[in-house]
Amino acid sequence: MIFVYLPKLEFGVKDAPWATCHFDPTLEVKILGMSEESEAAYRDAPLKHPGTRIGVWLMESQSASRINLIYDDGGAIKHANIGLGGDRVDSDLVEQPAVKGRRFKVADGTDIYDVDPSGNLRVYRGDMSRPFAAARPLR
Repeated sequence: MIFVYLPKLEFGVKDAPWATCHFDPTLEVKILGMSEESEAAYRDAPLKHPGTRIGVWLMESQSASRINLIYDDGGAIKHANIGLGGDRVDSDLVEQPAVKGRRFKVADGTDIYDVDPSGNLRVYRGDMSRPFAAARPLR
């Protein structure tokens, strides 16, 4: 089996293959990442939320790519996880001190969303040793 990796676009995140290839008995290619059509649909998806937008990012994943949206709803910080089919889960975030940029922790969980001064998002699970996901600003 051959693993296909795209040029590294995300920072601090372990690479995951974008596709796999193998001969059995002819060449079979399985794309694990998003297609151009899926990415375009995510980029064009309407985003509605109350309050002020802090940032929006497209997180590509082999299993389920999603839009991550962080917004301030009158002093309550919220995170929306949005799929292409319109499915959406909103959760509460608590802002934490950050050396640079802004940092938010899921109120009833361990995930931490770290937004650097350039607007790049890194997501950590519990400890801050290594992000498991990252994305550049979508809009």
